[in-house]
Amino acid sequence: MVVKFGTSLLTAGGGLDLAAMSGFVRQIAEVREGGAQIAVVTSGAVAAGRARVGGGAKIRSIAARQALAAIGQAHLVERYDALLRDRGLTAAQALITRADLTERRGYLNVRNTLLRLLELGVVPIINENDVVADEALRGGAFGENDGLAAIAANLIDADLLILLSDVDGLFDRDPRKHADARLIARITDFAAALAAADEGSDSAATFRGRGSMRAKVEAARRAAESGCEVVIANGRLLYAIVRIARGERPGDGDAPQVRLHAGVAAGDAGVRPQVRLPQRLGVRRRPAHEGHPQLAGSGLHRQAELPVPVD
Repeated sequence: MVVKFGTSLLTAGGGLDLAAMSGFVRQIAEVREGGAQIAVVTSGAVAAGRARVGGGAKIRSIAARQALAAIGQAHLVERYDALLRDRGLTAAQALITRADLTERRGYLNVRNTLLRLLELGVVPIINENDVVADEALRGGAFGENDGLAAIAANLIDADLLILLSDVDGLFDRDPRKHADARLIARITDFAAALAAADEGSDSAATFRGRGSMRAKVEAARRAAESGCEVVIANGRLLYAIVRIARGERPGDGDAPQVRLHAGVAAGDAGVRPQVRLPQRLGVRRRPAHEGHPQLAGSGLHRQAELPVPVD
């Protein structure tokens, strides 16, 4: 499985939110203890770099942002490495650009490296190499790493992609402007979903990140077309990663689905979920003969739909 963390989840007060990162790593460790292989796609390098150099003002030039990304990436991976090491896990940094994936040799090199890391029990920490890929800093390329997360899911044949940010999901209109805004529970029409993402775009991104709900919907479509189930969720929900991995979700349906998770009931806020995962979870793709995934929305996938065990 692949989990993507947005900048807004990883930063606070202008720098890295170490408490939040610790909580996410704790969940990663619990999922790993259940037997799942997991790769992380992370944002936050530029914000971390800005905090390290004490830059309060916005730095608009691409070269300056690339410098911040270089500074922040080292700090970001250092934190992941320390937190994972405290839980007996090893981190590996994987910096990728679109150019790395445009020709077969590069694609296979990245794929083989990631798969080997997973076989070794290592947690790959994946980010775009902003030092040479300035499209990301312009808001292009992978789109605040949502697109990169979809590509990573494809590279390792993941069965589940979790896109986490600080919003609950896709609304049919901006909930800050419309009291009757409705969370879209199931995507059945991607064109309509993209239109809704544009309508609610003001509520879908924060000042710390450069992503948008459109980028998440587009990433979800890309991953779903490859047979991967996708959940877009609020990472601030209690044990969001564990709950999704163990199969919690409202709704039904047997096919892999794109779901936009509305949240956990307030009554569950103090309940620490038990982790119940198969002993070993692989990351192989569902065979093509099983059909195209149904594209659907709000909720969490069921345990029966977790990755297929690999011997």
